[in-house]
Amino acid sequence: MNRTQHEPRWSARAVRLVAVTVAALLGLWTGTGVRAASVPFAQFSQTSGSPFTWTNTGTSAPGVGGTMTASTDVKFNFTLAGAPAGPIDATMTLDVKTSTAGVTATHDFGPPIGKVTLVDQAIDQTSVLTITDKTAAHHNLLTLQFTGDVLGLQNARNGSIQGDSSAGPVLVNYSSFYLNFAGSGGSYLIGLSAINNTDGGTGLQLSLINSFLQSFTANANGSFTSGSVSVKALVPAPASLAMLGTGALAPAGLLLAARRRRRASTG
Repeated sequence: MNRTQHEPRWSARAVRLVAVTVAALLGLWTGTGVRAASVPFAQFSQTSGSPFTWTNTGTSAPGVGGTMTASTDVKFNFTLAGAPAGPIDATMTLDVKTSTAGVTATHDFGPPIGKVTLVDQAIDQTSVLTITDKTAAHHNLLTLQFTGDVLGLQNARNGSIQGDSSAGPVLVNYSSFYLNFAGSGGSYLIGLSAINNTDGGTGLQLSLINSFLQSFTANANGSFTSGSVSVKALVPAPASLAMLGTGALAPAGLLLAARRRRRASTG
């Protein structure tokens, strides 16, 4: 395998990342490459616009990294039995930062695929994805704190943001109003489509100025797994508890009082 840019600290994963990305783009991978203990529990699909915007913030200052942001409407679904039914109308926000330059890795798969070049932008700083419902309470459907990689074939208009805690030092930490997670761990896969390079290139490219991923916009959908997840036994809201303690019990109290009056009158 030949490399450009600099030798990355995650080089042992490069061949696997190439294989997974190529298979995904060819429609051969469905996300089942995560460890067997991981349980799929949620997914989302974008419903408006091109929410994912990656910005190379250092084209005029080599060594400075990039950011990715998003704020968009999505349809959210829990896929874990017992969780609230969907689809749920929700708002998703995303804040991604990185300080490690990207790399390219070329691998020859032989016929019929041949040589491919993978673009890998490490997400080496803790980043956050948050999905909240559109009710007045804005319940936290899912919050993900993560590191990982932005991956795709060079020049391609499709790619992914992904991380798997079983594949190395990758942070995957979930929280949710509806779900319990026993510690951190799991995997996530956010598929990127219709990538539009806004730095003058085509698809996914590394900048020749600072070796970070060139700026682009993209559409997205995603799925999430966890090694240990369960549905919370939610406590009723205070208003509901008050109803149970007063109004909801009033008919029973009236019935008992009526019985006492009848017994008194017949006695």
